[in-house]
Amino acid sequence: SGASASGESVNLATSNTTGLLISAAGEITQPLQPSFQAFLSSTQLNKTGTGTFYAIISDTEIYDQGGDYNNLTGVFTAPVAGRYYSQGAVQVTGRTIGTAVELFQQTSNRLIQLGGQHGGAAASTDSYANGSTVTDMDAGDTAYIQVRSYGEAADTDDITGDANVLYTHFSMSLIN
Repeated sequence: SGASASGESVNLATSNTTGLLISAAGEITQPLQPSFQAFLSSTQLNKTGTGTFYAIISDTEIYDQGGDYNNLTGVFTAPVAGRYYSQGAVQVTGRTIGTAVELFQQTSNRLIQLGGQHGGAAASTDSYANGSTVTDMDAGDTAYIQVRSYGEAADTDDITGDANVLYTHFSMSLIN
């Protein structure tokens, strides 16, 4: 535990693990700060359309600092209490007569609409919704994103995923 300086950089550590590093140029990194980014790697067919909520499982992690995101369930679990910045995006395809697509973040305490695309019937067969928020979470609280599309005769709308392009994705980071 303690602080050390080498050259002009400063390293704050606990149990010999860097918690805060200030470089000689003034950049600050926090390698233990909970943070992740994940995306949907393949398109999910017939998931929404009649107002059905579909919980998006972003199955491929770009990074997961702290191991708090579960890419099998799409759920982030806050390891410590604090305020978390979150961002999500979804692309819905295969719409025929649908009138709206909405993206939500569900936490242990509340449902938050992140964004949406509303328009006349069949304004576009492809729709995109994205947004961000700051969420107050206690240790052990969970968060995930879900999409709802409505105006279709059945749940026929698809959630776009791709191994190389991030159409549908989710990220969170502890900010304070």
